[in-house]
Amino acid sequence: MTKQKLNKKISQFGILFFILFFATSAFFVAYAYGDSGTSTNNTSPEYIDLTLDKIVSILERFSRYFYSIAIVLAVILTVYIGITFLTAGGDDSQITKVKKMLIWLVLGVAILLIGRGIITFVRDILETGDEESALDAINLFVRILNEGKYF
Repeated sequence: MTKQKLNKKISQFGILFFILFFATSAFFVAYAYGDSGTSTNNTSPEYIDLTLDKIVSILERFSRYFYSIAIVLAVILTVYIGITFLTAGGDDSQITKVKKMLIWLVLGVAILLIGRGIITFVRDILETGDEESALDAINLFVRILNEGKYF
């Protein structure tokens, strides 16, 4: 398979993935709106019961959905990288390509996990409402970053 055909297939897969992603995302947003518990059939803006809690709920559902998709893609890419490495047959260009893909995969998963951790950290601080423990946690985080031992 030529490189041009491979790039075309990859772009077709990417377009299909984003179409499916947005179609299913619209389903989850519609599901969140339908979960309001009201029995009115009127959909005019003055009857839509959209509060800040519901917006946060929609965003949380969307982020959980995106996170799940990203983890599944990371697993699929890991398998693909492994197969590519096994079929490289000692070809230096293939092995270099696999190494680059693996570095980007590890970097992407690290960003994904760190981002999820920061979101959870901030949410927990905001939900507890305890300013002293929040400041202690922030000071600990800043001290870890300044020491640089953990990164």
